[in-house]
Amino acid sequence: MIAPALGIFLYLGSEGTGRWAFSLFVCIVLAIGIASTGIDLATKNQVLDLAPDEAVRPMYIGVNDTLVGLPTMLLVSTGFIIDVFGFLPVFVGIAALTVAGAVGASRLRSP
Repeated sequence: MIAPALGIFLYLGSEGTGRWAFSLFVCIVLAIGIASTGIDLATKNQVLDLAPDEAVRPMYIGVNDTLVGLPTMLLVSTGFIIDVFGFLPVFVGIAALTVAGAVGASRLRSP
């Protein structure tokens, strides 16, 4: 949730002036890198716990990697959206999806 918040702050705080832009951009990239590494670590461990036996673990990991990799392919369309509409709708959309994911994750029950 930090990355989209920094993006919105970057857009609203330095619109037209470019001040702080590089520093906040570095913070955004750092936050996204930390988050993606945490997601990779967490999902791999969860998939290994959920796989019923060793025979199907490779299939579970393959499906997980495919589903996690799909949003990465959306980066090209995100660049198009930025060109047409600007940065603010992208950061607001990411923030909304992050909140929706957090709400969905909070509704999961422990086994």
